[in-house]
Amino acid sequence: MSRAAPLTAARHIAAFLAALELPQYAGGFVANGVDFLAIPALERDDWVELGVPIGHRARIVKEHKALHPELW
Repeated sequence: MSRAAPLTAARHIAAFLAALELPQYAGGFVANGVDFLAIPALERDDWVELGVPIGHRARIVKEHKALHPELW
């Protein structure tokens, strides 16, 4: 795999979270390899480990479903 692919995925998830005014989670998502494909597979404990409270999780999931319904 090229080094460019993870950087692109990292920028994509960071931009997504920034658009939701939740940029504080970008570092945790990137550090844990959470990208757009991983979001639907996250379980409650994963969100807790990432430090994302319930309300922010709901916003992230709602917007992700709207942008990528094929992944749900």
